[in-house]
Amino acid sequence: MSDGILTLNVVRIVLALCMLSVASVTDIRKREISDMLWIGFAGVAILLFFLSEDIWHTFVTLAISMIIVPIALLIWRSGIFGGADALCLIVLSALAPMLTLGASTITPFTSLTNGAL
Repeated sequence: MSDGILTLNVVRIVLALCMLSVASVTDIRKREISDMLWIGFAGVAILLFFLSEDIWHTFVTLAISMIIVPIALLIWRSGIFGGADALCLIVLSALAPMLTLGASTITPFTSLTNGAL
């Protein structure tokens, strides 16, 4: 893995943590999260896609990660999750698809199952 890809992965993880932190604080204070948060970080995810060194590999990774979108929307529409939870999972899977700082990969499916529990 080259240094550029490693740095971009760290940026993705830091931005995902920032998104989750802002969403958590907003949820605790207001019990409602603005859709602008998700739109803003989705825009950042699109920007990071085009900054990738290997766009084809990034595209394949995002495509696999986006399999969670219909599942998250179905769970939201069935009432198990709230809208913010579904949007968070969707944006998180675009912002940091299958990334980790450790040895094992954390997929959006892992986040979904942990959230459902």
